[in-house]
Amino acid sequence: QDLWEMIVTFLISQQNNIKRIRKCIETICRKYGERKNSSAGVEYYAFPTVEALSQATEEELRGCGLGYRAKYIHRLCQDALEGSLNLDLLSSQNYKEAIDYLTSFYGIGKKVANCVCLFGLHHIDAFPVDTWIQKILMEHYFDEKKYRRIPKSQLFDRIIEDSFGCYPGYAGVMQQYIFNYERNEIGK
Repeated sequence: QDLWEMIVTFLISQQNNIKRIRKCIETICRKYGERKNSSAGVEYYAFPTVEALSQATEEELRGCGLGYRAKYIHRLCQDALEGSLNLDLLSSQNYKEAIDYLTSFYGIGKKVANCVCLFGLHHIDAFPVDTWIQKILMEHYFDEKKYRRIPKSQLFDRIIEDSFGCYPGYAGVMQQYIFNYERNEIGK
């Protein structure tokens, strides 16, 4: 996916389910994206450009089902238009630089930044921690004795380092493996 699309999509994904995420994306594409036709003649709407999406007010974005995320997307559009959010610069950064850069923008926290780094920038050392991964880490990797004094804000970083630090540079690959295993093998 396009990096701009990836950032907006992961902003929409915050505290959201897949069905609602898809609906929100379809709505903003229909309202602000360019209408196109596939080679098979099927009509669809492209993901809106920064310029097109920045035409929407925060209220109009809320009307697309974005809820509180509308303010993040609205502000990010303005940041991109004025050049504060520079996708070329972001694409050239290493993982640590990209995390720091992304989290400097309103509404982008550690989870969204790690998702963008892993799936949009292909930094395979990124390890996004969403509710599914939190559950897996707590069920299979948490040791009460070892981690009881670690503040929650640092807990998952510590578990990830202790459990997957032996695979330097490949944490994101491990994240995908444990997620897939949990969903497809244990979840049966």
